[in-house]
Amino acid sequence: MNFSHYSEAPIRFAADLVNTGPLDRESFEDLETVADLRAFLAGSGFLDVDDPEALTEDDLEAFRRLRTQLADVFLASDERTAARSVNQILDECRSVPHLTDHDDAPLHLHYAAPEAAPAQKAGAASAMGLALVLVEDGLKRFGVCASDDCIDVFVDTSKNSCRRFCSDKCSNRTAVAAHRARERSKTQ
Repeated sequence: MNFSHYSEAPIRFAADLVNTGPLDRESFEDLETVADLRAFLAGSGFLDVDDPEALTEDDLEAFRRLRTQLADVFLASDERTAARSVNQILDECRSVPHLTDHDDAPLHLHYAAPEAAPAQKAGAASAMGLALVLVEDGLKRFGVCASDDCIDVFVDTSKNSCRRFCSDKCSNRTAVAAHRARERSKTQ
């Protein structure tokens, strides 16, 4: 699938953010502290925070809330529910699309006002990216890893919409386990 640069980075960010916490809301938490949030944002390469040291506990809570809202999109049972979730994020992030050419970059689109909080900027861009995928291809592009021991989400960017795993690691681990099980059954 050919995603524009307006959706590719934001949808990857959305999935990565969702994967920092449990879909079952109980298992683990990768964003326990503001330092964890700083490290996640720096590692994502998606959201350039002017002063990462200025991030606060309020920002951490805002990103955790955004994570839950994005998870609702990935786990929606139908397109209408997913659309409602996307619209809620856009509304809460006060999405205001505008053109900009900051830092000598060519003219491009931002989905949040320049003065928006970091979570609002991330939420608006992520929601717009997911909205574009939803409009173009529906829910079939949103997935949860098929590995028995993984609950990570992903957006399927393959040409034929056949992705089942969040990563090659999970795919390979599952294939090796299936191969070993077949080999064991031959010797029994």
